[in-house]
Amino acid sequence: MAQEQHLRSLEKRITDRELPATAFTTTPMAHQLEGLCKLYYFHRYALFWEAGVGKTKPVVDLLGMLPGERALVVTQRAVVNNWVNEVARHSGGKLRAVGLTGSNQAKRKVIAAHKDYDVVVASYGTARTLGTGTLAPSTVNTLRTLV
Repeated sequence: MAQEQHLRSLEKRITDRELPATAFTTTPMAHQLEGLCKLYYFHRYALFWEAGVGKTKPVVDLLGMLPGERALVVTQRAVVNNWVNEVARHSGGKLRAVGLTGSNQAKRKVIAAHKDYDVVVASYGTARTLGTGTLAPSTVNTLRTLV
């Protein structure tokens, strides 16, 4: 019972917090605002929401509130390009996103130019394959700077 009350009070403290003044390019839904608040105040928070619920928007809004910050998004291969499109849509073109797609050579070119982007989106397979010690040390170090 005490643990349940603690969790309820924690949830209330999270949702009662105010976010810095920001102009949203697209209007967030209530659950997206709550997710954004959690991401903003709890830096190790993750959105483990079902597919199609709207995870992209809170992440884009968070990056819009943190100028100069970058993000590495690791997701299913089928939605890599969707994430790139949604970043452009929800940021009004203010954030630059790129997907790691194509040949390994093409992916390595994007990784080498990662500082040109605010968001780099990779599939689980790409992160696993290009994120191992079999790569050149410079590529591994570049990937580490993204997180």
